Amino acid sequence: TPLPTDLPFLTVDELKNELEIDATTLAVSYQLAPSMTLKSITAYRDSANYDATDLDGTSFYVLAGIRDIEHEQLTQEIQLVQDGERLDYVVGLYYFDEEGSEDGPQSIFGGATVFDGITAIGNQATALYGQVSFTPDMLDDKLTLTAGLRYTQEDRQATRSYTVYSASFDPVTFAPTSTSAFTLVDNHKLEEDYSKLTPMAKLAYQVNEDVHAYLSVTEGFKSGIFNGRATSVADWTTPVEEETVTSYELGLKTRWLDDRVQANLAIFFNDYDDMQVTTFSGDPATGLNQLVANAGDADVQGAELEVLAKLTPALTLYTNLGYTDASYNEYTSCNPLTSLPGAACVAEDVSDIAEIVNTPEKTAAYGIIYERGLSFGSFNMRIDGNYQSETVSDAIQYQFNTNAGRVVYNARIALEEIAFGRDHAELSLALWGKNIFDKEYTEFGIDFGGFGYYSSFWGEPATYGLDATYKF
Repeated sequence: TPLPTDLPFLTVDELKNELEIDATTLAVSYQLAPSMTLKSITAYRDSANYDATDLDGTSFYVLAGIRDIEHEQLTQEIQLVQDGERLDYVVGLYYFDEEGSEDGPQSIFGGATVFDGITAIGNQATALYGQVSFTPDMLDDKLTLTAGLRYTQEDRQATRSYTVYSASFDPVTFAPTSTSAFTLVDNHKLEEDYSKLTPMAKLAYQVNEDVHAYLSVTEGFKSGIFNGRATSVADWTTPVEEETVTSYELGLKTRWLDDRVQANLAIFFNDYDDMQVTTFSGDPATGLNQLVANAGDADVQGAELEVLAKLTPALTLYTNLGYTDASYNEYTSCNPLTSLPGAACVAEDVSDIAEIVNTPEKTAAYGIIYERGLSFGSFNMRIDGNYQSETVSDAIQYQFNTNAGRVVYNARIALEEIAFGRDHAELSLALWGKNIFDKEYTEFGIDFGGFGYYSSFWGEPATYGLDATYKF
């Protein structure tokens, strides 16, 4: 069989990541009455991402991959907003339309085997929502009741193809001469509709001028999806059902010492049903497999504390602390840790070993801000640190790719609001640095299972830049 001329690659000749984004937003407001406004927000976004990656981390082409993604989307939102003395409300209509494609070939041993998967999508979503807040004539107008309702309708379409190419090579030149092709998913199209009515309610009480308390209950949902990187018809056609969550939050917002100190506390509990979880597996016969499945029940609970202190008119210190306890109550899945090589994987309850991905138990952000006016503008300086404890990148196969806890520091110095030109034009200059101490840390990892190794992706190194902004 002749080598296909349109095969995206046999070896990755140039490792690179190119991203191009074009985006346009148009926001229009029209005041219908002193307390009523009609708003329109239109946005268009077009993006292209080409990512050629050496997945084995060696100087040889053991395993390499390309992701060639094109995507465009259009959103339109119309809002009617009323700000009354006792009654506030917003009514809105939202529309979303997207089209996209991904070509994601993978190459083993310099092209001896190429797994080529192509997925095209077309999705539309429409939502009608409303929210109303009412302050009854009681309790000195300290009580505010809020209720909201949103109806969402989503239509999803996707087409998937997946082919395995095995090449033969010239014994002298090692040049590929022919290839055999085996199609596992043949231009298979799926369509599905999802809809959901989600409510919210909030009770807020202004204890005094400096203390505000609230309790909220919100229901949210994430529509079902297709496994756009499936390597078999069975995985491609297995539905991923919608995910729902009910969120409870109790909070306090306080001010102290003539507003020089702010302290906010929030306690939250999120109850997930049919949580969508992404897992990875690897098989030298079928390639890398990234699948989304419904895990079942999960609880995410915790607390957040924010404190901001203005020590002088120019100097501010702040810190944000977070604690999260996340766990699965129910998770039925194939367990690759107990399955024998080559044997069928038997589903079992893995909730006692599974971890919720990208969810650190502890987080902290802290920093110092200095601001002062100048005769020709303003000067500000900011130094901040961000800490998070360890995370995992896969719910089950995380033994070798845990992301260790880390602290990253950033800094920014700026001259702003400099009068420049005519008609109140302003110039701002800012020198900034991210990860200024060049902390080395991993953000994400993949256990390639049957390939016998794992790969980690590192966070950005020390990065510096200069921004110039001109407003006219």
